[in-house]
Parts: sequence; C-alpha cells; structure tokens
Amino acid sequence: MPRAQKHIFVAYAADAATPLASFVAARLSLSPTEATALVRGGSVYIGDKRQRSAQHALAAGDRVTIYLAPAASEPAGEPERILVVFQNDDLAVIDKPAGVASAATRAGGERTVEDFVRRTFGKQARLMHRLDRATSGLLLVSRRAASRADLQQALAEHAVERRYLARVRGHVAVDEQTFEGRISVGGGRAHVSTDPRAAPAETHVRVLRRDADDTTLLECRPRTGRTHQIRVHLAHAGHPIVGDTAYGGTDAPRLLLHANEIVWRELDVRSSRVPRALAP
Repeated sequence: MPRAQKHIFVAYAADAATPLASFVAARLSLSPTEATALVRGGSVYIGDKRQRSAQHALAAGDRVTIYLAPAASEPAGEPERILVVFQNDDLAVIDKPAGVASAATRAGGERTVEDFVRRTFGKQARLMHRLDRATSGLLLVSRRAASRADLQQALAEHAVERRYLARVRGHVAVDEQTFEGRISVGGGRAHVSTDPRAAPAETHVRVLRRDADDTTLLECRPRTGRTHQIRVHLAHAGHPIVGDTAYGGTDAPRLLLHANEIVWRELDVRSSRVPRALAP
C-alpha cells in the first residue's frame, strides 16, 4: 500500500499568528475547506504534537508536518500530461499543466505545447495563442489551414472569450470591475504605464469568493492578450496573484492562475482539472 506523502514546512516570522489551516492551504495550494479538513482529520503536526485546531495560531519557528494520503497527492512518475479536452475537424482545445512552456526557448531540450500539437494533430496544426509557463489551463489549436483564418480573425477581434480563475492576496472590495491600464514590457517584465504608446489592455474581474485566509478567488476575462496582462493588472490594483513572486505575490508551490474556460460561438469548453486551490 502506498505510504502517505509527508511535507515539512517551517513557519517564519512573517507567518507568526497565521491560522494553521491558512498556512497549510498556502503551502499546498489547497482550498480553505480542504486545508481545514486535513487539520481536523489529524493529518497535521506542529513539532511532534498533532494539532486539530484549524485556527491554531502559529509561532515563528514552528515545524509543521503535513501527511497527505496518496489519493490526494500528485501521481508519481511521469510529469502531468497535456490533455485533449475537445476536438472536431477544424479545431481542438487542450489543457496544459503548469510548468510546461507553450513554445521552445533558446535553451531547447524540453517538452513544449507546440511539440505536443504537432505530434497529436499533425504538421498542419497550429497553436493559436499561448499561456505563460507557470499558468495552467486551456489553449486553442487550429487543426486545418483551410479554416484557420476564421479563428485568427475571431482572436484578433476578441470574439473568443477566455475565462481564468485566479487566487489573489487580500480581499478585493469591488464585486465586479474592469482594469484598463496600458501595459509596457521591458527586461522580461511588464508594468502598467501611462505612456500613450503603451499597448491598450482590458481585463474584467468578478469576485467569486472571499476566503478566511485573506485571499480572494476571482474570475478574470481579458479582452486583450498582452504579456502577463492579468498578473500585472491585479498586482497594480494591490492584489497580486498567490505564487506570483515576480509581481509581489506571496510564495506558493505554483502560480494560482488557471485558464478555465473558452467560449466561441457554439463552443463552450471548461478545463478538466482545476487546481484544488482555485475550485469555485
């Protein structure tokens, strides 16, 4: 029988007084409900003592050990696979795990989404847009050159709606809002700019849930596709994405941003594997 997976973390000064369940949720990218269940179920220890109180306040230097049952852990062995979640004669929708590059880098030597597209759908197929390496979720693939122009035009005119899930630091006060800050890119980073030459960018944001760990789960709908657009707009608003250390987010095992849904004409496809910490 597979053994439970053991995770050990140390609480630092910044973690002092943090409720135990909130600490567990942040370190393992779990939802608050899942983290609370782990604590109350006896799977979390502070030092050598089991702690079942989800609200137990941590002290700096506390050694927190978490035991995860095999079913709750990621599968061992092969890296998480790219999945095909929809296909017809003209297009496909694939589900990319975090950590996989959309396209080859100069260094080369790693698997990419573009490689997967060629192997799976043939030389005619083309990946129609990209996700950052750290972002997981859905991507559109054109399978035939004959019908590609239609999809290209739809993307250019922002007729294809892409809906993301993001968990951000702090409680977002406004239930629905639209960010329209222009975005400039330099040195591999993007930022909101007042320069009229910067690229226009628009992101609509809706609050799905405000949680007790001082984070907010959001649905984000970018109308444009600028570099790091969602990440930059949220960070500029004072609510960086959890795990997005490049833009001021707290450290976490992964960036909590997931491309969850693609809508275009009759097509409405949702991701087959939403990260637990982003479950609505």
